[in-house]
Amino acid sequence: MKRLFVVLACIALLSAGLSTTVGGEQSTATETPTAESPETEYALQTNGSAPLHDRQATVGDADVNVTSLVGLFPGEEALVGVTAPEDELAVVTVRSVDGTVVQKSSVTTGENVLVDSTDYEPGSYYITLSTNDEVRTASLLVVSSYKATFGLENVTSESERITGDATVAGGVRGNDSVQFVLTNETSEFRTDASEIRRGLYEFGLSLENVSDGNYTARIEVVGERVENDSRTILGVSPVRNVTVGDVSGDSTTSAATQAAAEESTEASAETETGAITEGEADSEAGATNSTVPDLAPVLLFAVLFSWAVVARVRRRVD
Repeated sequence: MKRLFVVLACIALLSAGLSTTVGGEQSTATETPTAESPETEYALQTNGSAPLHDRQATVGDADVNVTSLVGLFPGEEALVGVTAPEDELAVVTVRSVDGTVVQKSSVTTGENVLVDSTDYEPGSYYITLSTNDEVRTASLLVVSSYKATFGLENVTSESERITGDATVAGGVRGNDSVQFVLTNETSEFRTDASEIRRGLYEFGLSLENVSDGNYTARIEVVGERVENDSRTILGVSPVRNVTVGDVSGDSTTSAATQAAAEESTEASAETETGAITEGEADSEAGATNSTVPDLAPVLLFAVLFSWAVVARVRRRVD
């Protein structure tokens, strides 16, 4: 009987240990996510920049597309991110429109270049990215002669317009003018602002021909038109994100401005927070399950032990 009791006890303990071990391994096993590497391209990324369209710069003997606009007020800084093939040494150069080099840095992809406008004269500059002595892309840097800010009003479905007001410190001089600009990667829309009083302007942009989507909005102070109908940008305000129409595909929504964009951002943040919370809850549940052993072997052991005790007592009584 003793031998039977010992055997049964060992079997029960072994079963409990195996069950707990297997359960722990299953609950802590995770799958490492894999991410596809994005296609390598040449790019300059600057926070607060805005897309530019149909603009080229002549750098040396080559014409290069200028893809973005960076606006700084004298004394401000911009951190420029660089994307280029890892096996190529990238050179970021800041030069004036007449070709004078004012800053030059050698970097690798993923590194940043600090552009400090403290010693820059107000005016236009080009930030270029070069590899293997070839200019790949460029951004237009405007060190502003004017300090401009603006505000947006809500857009209603009846008006189908973006309206707002702009402030230019000290007002504009001579034939310089103030424009409101709405742009994204594929389109650009602009309208002249009307002066209410010196330094204060109002604007309104019809959304009739503006496709639904996400845009950046800004105020530009531009100089007098030249022969090719282009204008020199003399001042740029900080940009704002604007959502026009319904980017989710709901045709009942007409138009939204920055307020709607901010609400969308807040909703996205709440959704993300909820997803993280759920994930944490799942992790906690998994951790709890991994630390609670299966009670079935324990119960089996108790039953067998009780049976053995009863059998031994009966044997002594007999």
